[in-house]
Amino acid sequence: GSHLERDILLGPLLASTVSSRGSAFENSLHRPREHVEAQVLSLQRGIDELQHTLHIVFKRILAASKHLQKKQKMPKPQALAIKFKILDFFGNICSLNVERRKIRHNVHVVSSRGLMINSAGILTYLCLPFIKRKQHKAIDPRYLLETKGMRIDLEDVTRLCGADAEIQAKIKEIKQKKDDGAGGDKKKVQGGGKKEAISESSSSSSSSSSPSSYGIATEILFLTLDCLHSGLMTEARSHVRLLQQYSEIYAHINANGGPHSGNPQNQIPMQRLGMLSSQILASRASLMSPGFMKNAAILYNFVSEWMLQLDDEKSPFLSLVPEYVVSDIVDFWTQIIPDELRNRRCPWSMDMGYGALRMATRLMRKDSAITNPHLKGKLPELIKSILLQGSTFEEFLAGNPNATEQIVREMEPLSLDLVRNILSLYVRIESGENQFYQKFTTRYHISDVLKILWPNPTFQSSLNRIPEQETLRFTNMLANDAIWLLDESLKKLEDIHQYEQKQQPQEEKESNPVVRRQRFATLERECVSFMRLANASVDLMHILSQDHISLFTNEIMTERMAQMVAYYLNKLNGNQVSNLKVSNPKKYQFRPRKLLAHMVAIFINLSQSRRFLECVADDDRSYDFKVFQKAGKVMRSKKIVEAQQIEKYESLVNQVEAIKQQQTNDATAAAAIPDKYLDPLMATLIRNPVRLPSSKVVMERSVIMRHLLNDETDPFNRSRLTPDMLEEVPELKAEIEAFIKENNSGKAASNSSTY
Repeated sequence: GSHLERDILLGPLLASTVSSRGSAFENSLHRPREHVEAQVLSLQRGIDELQHTLHIVFKRILAASKHLQKKQKMPKPQALAIKFKILDFFGNICSLNVERRKIRHNVHVVSSRGLMINSAGILTYLCLPFIKRKQHKAIDPRYLLETKGMRIDLEDVTRLCGADAEIQAKIKEIKQKKDDGAGGDKKKVQGGGKKEAISESSSSSSSSSSPSSYGIATEILFLTLDCLHSGLMTEARSHVRLLQQYSEIYAHINANGGPHSGNPQNQIPMQRLGMLSSQILASRASLMSPGFMKNAAILYNFVSEWMLQLDDEKSPFLSLVPEYVVSDIVDFWTQIIPDELRNRRCPWSMDMGYGALRMATRLMRKDSAITNPHLKGKLPELIKSILLQGSTFEEFLAGNPNATEQIVREMEPLSLDLVRNILSLYVRIESGENQFYQKFTTRYHISDVLKILWPNPTFQSSLNRIPEQETLRFTNMLANDAIWLLDESLKKLEDIHQYEQKQQPQEEKESNPVVRRQRFATLERECVSFMRLANASVDLMHILSQDHISLFTNEIMTERMAQMVAYYLNKLNGNQVSNLKVSNPKKYQFRPRKLLAHMVAIFINLSQSRRFLECVADDDRSYDFKVFQKAGKVMRSKKIVEAQQIEKYESLVNQVEAIKQQQTNDATAAAAIPDKYLDPLMATLIRNPVRLPSSKVVMERSVIMRHLLNDETDPFNRSRLTPDMLEEVPELKAEIEAFIKENNSGKAASNSSTY
């Protein structure tokens, strides 16, 4: 690929790009920002003009074949050969740069950034005519059946259905369906909504179809997607790496007093920072020219709509779409243009994002064509990026971006599908093949998406239309995440507190200072990561508890939520709270006032359920009347929440204490419960007995249901167990009810939490 720009006539023009070695970005760190931005914009306009001009050249060559055929009576095969030469030219560029798809490739054997970006720019222009006419039917999905002898080599490309064996099995299945119905008569076959008559002979030879048999629109579209993948996406990864290096060096400089401190240790890092600044600006000027970005967005929107049509028609061809097509759409919106959106350089972004939003909503569902859980896990980030339109999540919470509200309103017809699919993904990703931290990253983006959607009443009401079992599994996973992440992040804070107080273990003190610094840096990174994820989970729980109390106060979740809230109210106000004090809490994303306010708000919201208050009182591990009272005093003295909410909280705490006193008075009755009436796992009175079919153990329904939400196995012998397999035990239930009635009759007052 490296010889292309030297060996062809248009090579020097196609390879034109912006270099960081010139004077355009010299001393960019010390020049006024507006001057640098003006320079970038000027160069970007030059890139756009070059791509537009070159596209006209190729467009006229393509048009010449039609002119020669009509005006000069050139035979059709010869006229079409001109078109095919252009397709071959771009096909050669793609095939000679397959190496660029790899994360690391030899830059000396592939084409330059300029040639790949300009080729992609030209091809996107050539796609615009059929895109603007919305000719989705012109794209023949049978192109995806071919793996050899095509301008785009798809043989080793992973598809949405998987790789290697899965691809061959899917291709064989599709071809077999065509062969089975061919029989000599004409058969209507679905091909992207297009119906064709295919005879037995033509279907049997489909694998040897020539590259020209699918139409020029199909050829150009897949050439463009391949060129964007090998060119734009590869260079975008390099651009992201430059930004990461810049951020790390800048943080190092700040740690040594900042760029203007005069610290000699910053001299070399400042030089490196200047070089990186020039490289970043040159990369941005080359990759993110306004015209190129707009055309790429139009193309990806068209492809998203085309994939939606295939899904509507239940076409098997959707599963053969290259995986990189969906991945590139995600990366385009999440990595390439967020900064352009943030600086309002993409006025077209709202109109071009709806196709990707609808596609992501559809492909998140469990039975979608995407089989790669990692790719499916990236879809919530795509939705979040398009919804925010470049704004940060904090800016959205502050009420700044009106564009987000408009997009959410446009998405209202998809409210049920979007909420149901995204909650389902939140649960499914627990058992997927995603790495441990990837699971939390996906859920972090899901939490943000739900928080963006929730101010809209249509999306709120859609939650009520989702089956209870689905929302129950989601609520359970949300509670799991909040508890685990909060525990881990607070433990990290305690460790950081020890480091700052120089109270680390003896083996730490005796270790090498460099090793200690590395361990502390790792500890800080982990604390920031866990706390950020924990905050997202608690924020979402707080929002949902305001209007959907039943999610957390059903028979399965009430006790769990009561124990969680009581534990963290104790943790944030008890005797050990001083262990959480660090010199800079914000550095670690630790916001104790906000966390306390949310825990208190959840406590107040869920206290509408009497059973919740009883479960709080019953939690001997965490409930402490004095500590809970202290929380109210802390909130009042530091004005964390409004006085009215504090009064409500204190009133509820008094109610909990009254329930606790009643439970203490009835403790003797609890000791008299026969063993056969006690749950074997929790040692609490069974109220709704069920028998496990395999182990024959009788348990409380709510206890076994909590277990099954996390693991669908019998806890006593690990055999498979699902909720519908549980067997009612009505005779035992009648015995227990009679026992409760008999014991209650002898007491003036009895508390339902005792039994």
